[in-house]
Amino acid sequence: MPFDDLDSTRLVARNLALDAAALEVIRALETARISAILLKGASTAHWLYGKDELRPQADIDILVSQRSFPSCGPILETLGFEAIFDVCSYYQVWRRDCDQISIDLHFTLPIIRVPADEAWEVLSSQVDSLTLYDELVPTLSVPARTLHLAIHALQNPGPDNRARQDLARATRQVPRQDWAAAVALARRLGDEQIVAAALRLCTDNGDQLADELGLSAKIPWHLATRVDERAAFSNILLGLHLRPTWKLKTQYLREKLWPSEQYLGQVAWDKLFHPDIKPSALKLPMRMRYFLLLALWVGTAAQSTLRTLLHWPGR
Repeated sequence: MPFDDLDSTRLVARNLALDAAALEVIRALETARISAILLKGASTAHWLYGKDELRPQADIDILVSQRSFPSCGPILETLGFEAIFDVCSYYQVWRRDCDQISIDLHFTLPIIRVPADEAWEVLSSQVDSLTLYDELVPTLSVPARTLHLAIHALQNPGPDNRARQDLARATRQVPRQDWAAAVALARRLGDEQIVAAALRLCTDNGDQLADELGLSAKIPWHLATRVDERAAFSNILLGLHLRPTWKLKTQYLREKLWPSEQYLGQVAWDKLFHPDIKPSALKLPMRMRYFLLLALWVGTAAQSTLRTLLHWPGR
């Protein structure tokens, strides 16, 4: 979007603050001999957007190895950050109150099928650099960035969100050889269908590119159901699908069915309910709100899954 008004000027200032914080955190991690890679954010903005365009940033995403992940917490605490959620399947959220900056600290990427240490081995070999405040910051290579755009689009149901706008730009701007390299990376990470699903289900112009890349037109259910804007519960289905043992599946399901009080206290409830039921829902105790939300998600996910099965592999 062009930035020629007050709101856009504020967004520019916010982006600059996030870039400065990203540089601060990555340098602190590097001082402790922890390799870190900046994901999305400034990397996507500099890559796909022109100088007269603005891509708003909400937070900072940083990838480290699973082995280094436990050592990052004390470093973030020295910088004023506090963990606000328990560690989930691939990241943890940290927040600094003084400037309201949040960090998603990743030890792997969502949706991919290989173990976190194997994912790091692949992704850490696909590193480029980005200049922030005249300093070089590690970021993913173009093929790896392209793959991450596909993953991010699948993570965010709904037709009009920034993740899908980024992906649509990439279909127009990223060379075919880099898309082919992204497919090869997805294959190394356990599932080339990630790219197929993102192109065919998350963009209006992706089918032709998917065909040129030789990608299947049949999308697995665990990817197809998550692109429906009403199927937020499919994230839980995917989480179950990706856990290899029944013990891990049971532990994950227990966390989702009975989350911690800390987690419930951080949920943005006012953004999750339809306006028609929001006033009544917000009067309920937090755990009852969560159970109501879960019931709504189950219902919409069932509808989405049924549509997917009836119109395979359709949009």
